[in-house]
Amino acid sequence: MGKVNNKKLKRRKRPTATNPLSILNSVDIDLNDNVQGKISDANPIIEKLSSADSNERAWAAAGVSNLIHNDETRKYLLKNNLLGKLMNGLNDPSNEVVIEMTGALRNLINEDNTICLELYNRNILGSIVPLLPKINSLISNTLIPIDNNDKDSKVKNFENKLAYEYSEQIINIIWTMSETSEKFTKDIISCNIIAFLMEFLKSLDKLPLKLVNVAAQCLNTITEENEDTFKYFTETPDFINILKTIASGQISIVNEWENNGILLKLLSSSILYNIKTIIPISMDELYSIIFNAISSSLEYKTSESIKEVISLAEKMKIEDQQIIQKTKNIKNKELIEMNKENPTYDRVKVLESHLTTIQLGLEILANVCSEDLNEDIKNDEMNDEEMEMDEQEEEEAFLEEMNKINEMQQEEEAGENTTDERGKYIINNGIIGKVISYCENFQDYNDDIRNYASSYINNSNIIQLRSINALNNILMMMPKEWYVNNIGDVKNMWGWLYDLAGKTSGLLSASTKDVEKKNLNDIIEAIVNSMWSLVRATDNLKMEQIKIIPTQEQIESLIATYNNTTVTDDLRVRCVGVLGLFCKLQGNISLNKIIGDFLIEIPSTCKNMEIVCEALNAIYDAYGDKSYDYDTPVFINGGYLAKLKQSYPVVHRKTKSIDRRRKRDLRDRADEALYNLRAFIDYKFKESHN
Repeated sequence: MGKVNNKKLKRRKRPTATNPLSILNSVDIDLNDNVQGKISDANPIIEKLSSADSNERAWAAAGVSNLIHNDETRKYLLKNNLLGKLMNGLNDPSNEVVIEMTGALRNLINEDNTICLELYNRNILGSIVPLLPKINSLISNTLIPIDNNDKDSKVKNFENKLAYEYSEQIINIIWTMSETSEKFTKDIISCNIIAFLMEFLKSLDKLPLKLVNVAAQCLNTITEENEDTFKYFTETPDFINILKTIASGQISIVNEWENNGILLKLLSSSILYNIKTIIPISMDELYSIIFNAISSSLEYKTSESIKEVISLAEKMKIEDQQIIQKTKNIKNKELIEMNKENPTYDRVKVLESHLTTIQLGLEILANVCSEDLNEDIKNDEMNDEEMEMDEQEEEEAFLEEMNKINEMQQEEEAGENTTDERGKYIINNGIIGKVISYCENFQDYNDDIRNYASSYINNSNIIQLRSINALNNILMMMPKEWYVNNIGDVKNMWGWLYDLAGKTSGLLSASTKDVEKKNLNDIIEAIVNSMWSLVRATDNLKMEQIKIIPTQEQIESLIATYNNTTVTDDLRVRCVGVLGLFCKLQGNISLNKIIGDFLIEIPSTCKNMEIVCEALNAIYDAYGDKSYDYDTPVFINGGYLAKLKQSYPVVHRKTKSIDRRRKRDLRDRADEALYNLRAFIDYKFKESHN
């Protein structure tokens, strides 16, 4: 059983990719039908990327942004030097062209992030770094106040708008590359990117919040698990003060959903958390800042947002039908211009941005709750001697390793009374209730809504998954006192999780779309993981009044889920984990027999050693003493000892087949389970003869 740690997925593709300049699916109306399926028709667009006319270059780049969504067309474009043309476009004399070229490049990376390696090898950094001083100059000019009575005010406002868009797109490229290429991240840090990005946060009150948010998102990615960034903050303490001011909500705009100010508050708190080891702020104060920011993001009412999206989707359908009638003889370029600023589509984008902010809040919550205060253990790399050990030496090394682990576990248990302020702030901010409300975020959409708000629906599903993962991590780190003081709620949570899993399973059975099926499968896995964490926590308390007692139906349902041929092995591990804990309950021999008969077959029949280890450990815990009321009627009368003896050579063979160099953690677990299996067989044999 483990906490869900989003940080381990550091280099990841963002959940949504947007078109440059917010050009909506206007190109799709014409290009998707007539060009996307015909690779040869992409040639004019490639040619226009090098046109002498800057308007044609910009139009071609916008067209590329839509064409690359098709796999075959994208491959064709890449073979025809699309990367080279887009990279050259970063140095185009026209800012409008740079904006479109950069947007196309970013969308290309989002479609296939393996392209980042090629971009890095082509020295995209060399194309980006010279643009940073230009951006500084452009932004500095925008900070000069404009007199609206000035006859040139309209021109200056347009130039400012262009400067913002230009800066945003370049920073977006840096952000996207940093998410997918650690080499790029390391190199860009040495180019003083921290100070460059902090300037945008410093000028928060004078710049569009959208631009400042992009700078903060980039900074959050670059500082994530990256000690190379620390010195830039220690050298300029004012950076920390700026972040703290924003994260604490001392600037009113960051406490509002308008223009997504809440996002900046969240990002600033996350950046502080990323550099927590070098900032002059106590962990208690930092937790207070972070959990307050998280709480603000989780106050958003998605039920109201969903109603609005449904209404907007119906409106979009009508508007599109009207556009189709009006644009039969309109050229693609004119069609793009017509739809650049569609208020209906723009409002949906705003609502989508709110959902991505909630996602970030849940991600930060899960990460903070998964950060163990005493987490100092690291797996050492294998040395040559370890690789060449024979079986006897392996066992001796294993026993030595187990002794070390036991000592560390004893030290951890001795330090369990260390005050952990996280639980206090979770309780004070009512975060558990807010997270639970998102876990139940089921909604049935008709086909029109799915067609016109598919991205919104996808983001809504991501929220549900992340909320359950966050709940899992909360359950694993909450102090014993919380469980003792909330016995009724804890027991009710078990039934709620079981019902939630059943509801999700019902939706999965009715689903016909692969993407939706995967989402639902992931949600079920997360729910069972939370069930496991909840039962584990109550089991560790050793208090009868708080123990969760399952029904036979719930046990049989978990076994049926395990036996479902379509589920993942990760879900099976979680099912075995939950069942193993229930197998220790006394007072219901028939229930124990159902679970025991299921677990005892796994070591001999299951090919996945992670599942086998979990099942064996459950058996050792459940049947470790003949005084248990179920031991004689179930373990002895069921012939479990003989079955374990028969499974030993099978487990031994599977264990030794695990490559220690490639899967050391699993091999160590398997070695431990195998060693304990032999000891357990001997122990139960002697126990039965006493």
